[in-house]
Amino acid sequence: MGKYVKKALYEQLTWHGFSSSAVQYAIDHLNAD
Repeated sequence: MGKYVKKALYEQLTWHGFSSSAVQYAIDHLNAD
């Protein structure tokens, strides 16, 4: 995923109250593809 997409996803998820660590894990997991 592009950096812009990651940033938008991160901001949207954290806005909804997800912890940053959980978001980072999810992003890293998606990038594993």
